[in-house]
Amino acid sequence: MCIRDRHKPGEVNISAYFPPEVKSALRMVQAKTGQNVKQCLAEALQDFFRKHNVPVAVSLDETRQ
Repeated sequence: MCIRDRHKPGEVNISAYFPPEVKSALRMVQAKTGQNVKQCLAEALQDFFRKHNVPVAVSLDETRQ
């Protein structure tokens, strides 16, 4: 099994490419909040879905790390 094939049951990979500055900004938020990348992105996605009035059927909180 390749490392990329490893995932938690019931989860899927969502990815995108951004300029390096986006990663630097994300790392800065991590340092300020103590959250990991998954927690930071989950919070951002929850805000995005709320903004567009799109309900999410599952919790994106830290319990599913």
